[in-house]
Amino acid sequence: MAGEPGSGLIARLDSGQSPVSAYTDNRAAAEAAARVAREVTGQHGLAARVSVECWLPVERRWEDASAVSQRDLAEERDYQQREDRRLSAETGVAQWRVRVELRTHRDTVALAQRLSSDGHQVNQAWKSVMASADSEDDAHRLAEKTQQYAPSDAEVHAERADTPLYTGEDRPAGPLDFPSW
Repeated sequence: MAGEPGSGLIARLDSGQSPVSAYTDNRAAAEAAARVAREVTGQHGLAARVSVECWLPVERRWEDASAVSQRDLAEERDYQQREDRRLSAETGVAQWRVRVELRTHRDTVALAQRLSSDGHQVNQAWKSVMASADSEDDAHRLAEKTQQYAPSDAEVHAERADTPLYTGEDRPAGPLDFPSW
């Protein structure tokens, strides 16, 4: 899950020719990508350095994940929470959102009204609702609350506000798409 210690990891393969990086949001995914990179390079007899690295936003650099302590990760995560809240307040634009995909328009309207009446900034489309959150922690708390309000078959996602809403063939663009706030 995004936000766990180890968020913002990368599996990096560097053969001296053209480096390849796989960005992930958790350590398990980064380590799996590194395993695959090692297997593929081994199968093809390629010499390459494969590493799992963690982004440290305070220091603005990548660090070998094995050298980063859980305390370091917690400090970095706290910094990111403060930075997201600061940016949200400074710009007036929430850095995170909770996106909910619902089965019916009626469910969508009901959920949007409920969240709005609780004081959340809400945007609604035909079968989707989005609510603003200033930080990752705020988004996860709002997602838990939203899950309680929403029908059991609703899909609830806490995500950075700059995450593309739909990509590729997920859903065609149309007049009911959300603005990119």
